[in-house]
Amino acid sequence: SHFGITMKTRVTEDMLSKDIAVSKKILVKEIRKLTDENKTYFRQQNELFFVRCKGFSENEPVYLEEFYLPLWLKHEIYNDDTDFCQLSLYELIQNKAIKKISKMIQSIEVIEINQDIARELKMQTGCHALCVHSILIASDGTTIAYIKLIGSGKKYKIHTEFEKIR
Repeated sequence: SHFGITMKTRVTEDMLSKDIAVSKKILVKEIRKLTDENKTYFRQQNELFFVRCKGFSENEPVYLEEFYLPLWLKHEIYNDDTDFCQLSLYELIQNKAIKKISKMIQSIEVIEINQDIARELKMQTGCHALCVHSILIASDGTTIAYIKLIGSGKKYKIHTEFEKIR
């Protein structure tokens, strides 16, 4: 049997409550040049596949989620039918990619949101928001993905659950 860990990030009202109903919508899906922010994580890449989704509950924006993937990974896990809003990126990588996730580094910080994010989350520019950064790393040290989740902080909690699987 195979032992591993599954990871789910979701939105809840408190630590032990059930998920709230969240619908997600893709806002942006494109190839982007490396920026100073993600150069640290993707050393051998010039361009990345970028996806930005917005999560809604009761028609109110709850969070923005951004994925940055190296182009080699995009070709392994993505086709035109792949809906990043409905599928778990973690599971897509574990099921389809040649390199598997062996480590995740996560950091959480309070950020001051810019005009672009404020508009999407219906907040004021300069407001503070919770930002969860996750870097998924392969056993050879290669960064597989960088994920950035920014919560509106209005009503719900960002909840990440790890579960041992066989």
